[in-house]
This record gives sequence, C-alpha cells and structure tokens, in this order.
Amino acid sequence: MLKVVITGAQCTGKTSVIENLKELGYHTLPEAARAVIEEQEKIKSNALPWKDKLAFQNLVLKKQIEQERSIPENAEIVFLDRGIPDGIAYLRVAGIPVPEEYYFAAEKYRYDSVFLLEELPFYENDNARKESPDERKIIQREIKNVYEELGYRVVEVPFMSVEERVRYILEKI
Repeated sequence: MLKVVITGAQCTGKTSVIENLKELGYHTLPEAARAVIEEQEKIKSNALPWKDKLAFQNLVLKKQIEQERSIPENAEIVFLDRGIPDGIAYLRVAGIPVPEEYYFAAEKYRYDSVFLLEELPFYENDNARKESPDERKIIQREIKNVYEELGYRVVEVPFMSVEERVRYILEKI
C-alpha cells in the first residue's frame, strides 16, 4: 500500500484535491483537524486551535492515528489530507514544545510520498481557518521543514486547477 500525504498551509486546496482523488475512485482520508474542530465545537470544548493549541493538537494526533489504523489493507493507494508531521509544525509555529509522542508517532506512521500544495492566490477565512495570510506563509515553510527533517522528499505542487494538480500528483507517484 502506498500512503500519500497531501499537505500545505490553510487555503492551499488540499481538500479539493482530496475530493477529486476520491471521485476518481482512490481511497482517501479527510483532514483530522477539521473533524476535531467540529467535534469540539459541538461540546463547547476549549480544545480548539484558537483556545488551547496543545489540547487541540493532542486530539488531532489521536484522530489521525485512528484514521490511519482504519485504512483497509487491500487499499493500493491512500491519499491523506495532512499527516502526523503537520501537527509538529503547528506546535512549533505556536512556540509550544513538541511532546516526544509526536515524534514517535511520526516515525511509526510513515508515508511513501509527500506533496506540498502551493498557496492559492487568495485566502478565505472560515470557522476552522483563522490564521492571517502572514501566518499561513510561516506555517507553509514549517510544514515543509518538518517533513524534510523527518527524512521525506517533499514534492511541491504549483498552483493550477484542481484537475491539473491531481494529474501532476498521479504522475509523480
């Protein structure tokens, strides 16, 4: 099985690319962080990225591991909307010491390919995206740095249509 991470800062088009890959019949995993935000907002928890970043990232790590463990063994290729190293990057950008368990998880759950989507020329905030465009640039750099530090070759995907990005990714894996 090939595990392929589609990553990047907020508003880079990850979800659109993942949805397109799913429509093409590939097995995909949604972004764990969005699911955690929805869950935590429903129960009025403080474990949200704009309230308690560490508590939030701990839940994201747990959710990410659960999702990765749920991948069917017969799946040939799985595309993930973000990977475990993304949480490391977010904690670093926030200036929060990264617990060792993140590095253990990042080593245990490895990926075959990592694609970093270039930022879109526009930026839209929503209920989960509250960072400024400047923070987005910092996060983008740190995500790349973390994956590279963990030994990954990060393939950068330029801005183009969703279909062109998907073709580009499929040609590179």
